[in-house]
Amino acid sequence: MKTENEKILTDAIDRSRSLSEITNAEYIGDSADLMVDLDQIYEGEIDSCDLADNQVDVWGFTDETPENQMDWRLTVTLKYGGSENED
Repeated sequence: MKTENEKILTDAIDRSRSLSEITNAEYIGDSADLMVDLDQIYEGEIDSCDLADNQVDVWGFTDETPENQMDWRLTVTLKYGGSENED
């Protein structure tokens, strides 16, 4: 079962793909946790860049993605604390 964070990220990636734009998402945890969750839900390469104010610019691509393009791109705001529910 996907965690709440994984559901949020999956929905954000789907929106980014369908709208062909950068999508915003909030994530409970740190950037290391974020990358672990993204690795669980995306079968491809993932890259990221830390931004200001607890934000991470993160994107994914595969061998089929045209050169110099991304499959999806998110700006993720990291939220610390709270609890995460599994369904």
